[in-house]
Amino acid sequence: MAAGETLAPNFWGPLSNATEGRQELYKEAQGGTRLVQYFDKGRMELTNGVLTNGLLATEMFRGQVQVGDATFQPQAPPAIPVAGDPDNPGPTYAGLGTAGTALFAAAAPKSVGFTVTTTVDASGTTIPGGNSVNSATTIAAFDATTQHNVPGSFAQYRDQVGLAAIGYALSEPFLAKVKVAGAGRLVMVQVFERRVLTYTAENPNPYKVEMGNIGQHYYQWRHASGTSSAPSPTPATVPSAKPGLWTPAASLVTATRATVSVLLKDGAVLVIGGNTGGQVAERYDPARNVWSVVTAPPTNHGDGFVATLLADGRVLLLGGTGSACTNSGRCLIALKTAEIYDPVANVWIAAAPMNVQRHDCTVTLLPDGQVLVVGGSTASGTDGTYAATASVERYNPAVNTWTTVAGLTTPRYGHAATLLNDGTVLVAGGITARGLDSTPALLASAERYDPMTTTWSAAGTMTVPLGAFVWGLAAVRLTDGSVLIAGNTTLERYNPASNGWSATATMPNPRTRYTATLLASGKVLVAGGAVFMKGDQAVADAALYDPAADTWATTGSMGTSRFSHTATVLADGQVLVVGGETSDSTMHLSLASAERYHP
Repeated sequence: MAAGETLAPNFWGPLSNATEGRQELYKEAQGGTRLVQYFDKGRMELTNGVLTNGLLATEMFRGQVQVGDATFQPQAPPAIPVAGDPDNPGPTYAGLGTAGTALFAAAAPKSVGFTVTTTVDASGTTIPGGNSVNSATTIAAFDATTQHNVPGSFAQYRDQVGLAAIGYALSEPFLAKVKVAGAGRLVMVQVFERRVLTYTAENPNPYKVEMGNIGQHYYQWRHASGTSSAPSPTPATVPSAKPGLWTPAASLVTATRATVSVLLKDGAVLVIGGNTGGQVAERYDPARNVWSVVTAPPTNHGDGFVATLLADGRVLLLGGTGSACTNSGRCLIALKTAEIYDPVANVWIAAAPMNVQRHDCTVTLLPDGQVLVVGGSTASGTDGTYAATASVERYNPAVNTWTTVAGLTTPRYGHAATLLNDGTVLVAGGITARGLDSTPALLASAERYDPMTTTWSAAGTMTVPLGAFVWGLAAVRLTDGSVLIAGNTTLERYNPASNGWSATATMPNPRTRYTATLLASGKVLVAGGAVFMKGDQAVADAALYDPAADTWATTGSMGTSRFSHTATVLADGQVLVVGGETSDSTMHLSLASAERYHP
């Protein structure tokens, strides 16, 4: 190619610089995301089986990230030099989008036969006149679609590599003084829909025409944090607040009703949501107050799935009701599927499937690094009937195997499970059966599993039966080793030493589908929920339970009423509340908002 780069490797750049494949938001793609891969000089996208090049130059110069055929998210153009060495002062994408607006005029006069003489300085300001580089800067073509002129060297190069790789001209060509390999050069530059082309007269053939590192620039712009697979909003400091108050946190990219949250080893929070709209996963950076969309699980786990952090820092996700479930709750397809997320590599891998399909079970990390999965419902069908199981399994991540162990005395789902200080696991409450539109049959019984002997023993009886449909009960191990079981409108406390239960003082404004979170002070924060007797009316108020005194005290209310949300204690002791649902007079509405509580 006498007038341009050789096709390989310089069409994409060194393959050693390519990123791993990753998922990015795209509205029309199956599941709402598509597979992309970045190279120095571009991006490849696989959307519903169709392979394309990205419109990277278009997005950066216009300051909008494309997340659908006609869906965009605003993001300021980057202050990255469009050509030459990375430390060039300019011109930059941002500078050309402001001072250089004239270059991107909607229509330029057809100028075939004229030479390029306009110069752009480092700030992006255009300077008419000047010296042309040589005959290669003579205008040879006019893109009628975008109304811009194209010099002969660029037109010939585009003819050879294909319009699909370059696109139509977005700007007029211009001259700029930039550093190339440390040496000052006068180069010709032009922005096209998919690439930026440069012409450097001093370069030997076939490298006079080159493609800029648009893929590298775009990746830096969109994924500056290194983990985002969706446009990262500008970091915003969480407002300071007096103890006992809430402040808004950045919102999720996607509102989600059914979620689990996992605190990762680096202090970030992984949120996995899913229902009939598909599975989504996002990661929250508490220090930067930023959400990043990460690779979604390959399987849509629907509702009733569970997740836990493994000892090696990865996340195990399992069970659920499957992608065919509807919001009406009539369709249930219990899953055996288990998957593992690696937050460092941002990839999911398939784990061995469970021996028994289940949803609304519990998952507990044992001291030896294995995972105990207890009970759940195995129902699959469209009649809305739930079938509790007594099945119990242990997963060994080291060898990726499941082992069936002794089962529960009483089949149950929607129960609570927590690891006690002695290494045994307490399982309490739950539901034995639920038919179509019927009242769930709640349980007051409790059992205790010993991982050393793989046996179960009775663990007393709660003073009232407790069970929770969708996401189970909340179990909080208190600082003295006792356990608080929070569900329905009451709380129960278990004493491992006496193997007995006692009721706690009645919480203010009794509610269901709330969160209960242990604070560093030893108190328990109860936040949000729904008042069942008022048609699942969401509430925003919160309360603090003092286990030492068995008393309640009111604390600040959230900014948004919500239930079926998640709550996670951050490294600084604040509590992050995410998503869930709120309600109006006719329906439940999924939430994207998040808030932080300041103890």
